[in-house]
Amino acid sequence: MDTIIMALYVIDYNRPGCFVTPEPLGPGGNPYPAMYGRTAPAILDELVRKTADYFRHREIAILQE
Repeated sequence: MDTIIMALYVIDYNRPGCFVTPEPLGPGGNPYPAMYGRTAPAILDELVRKTADYFRHREIAILQE
């Protein structure tokens, strides 16, 4: 994740109007249930919240280095 965040800054993707959405496929390494299954919206919301929180946390940590 850190490498991705740093690369986004290198290519100037941290300016207004540019954004990245780190959207998880779901728990585990198998993307097929997320692609073809019917996961409860509350579970998906929680996964997205956790992913976005982690992304923000790592971005702050990188910027403070």
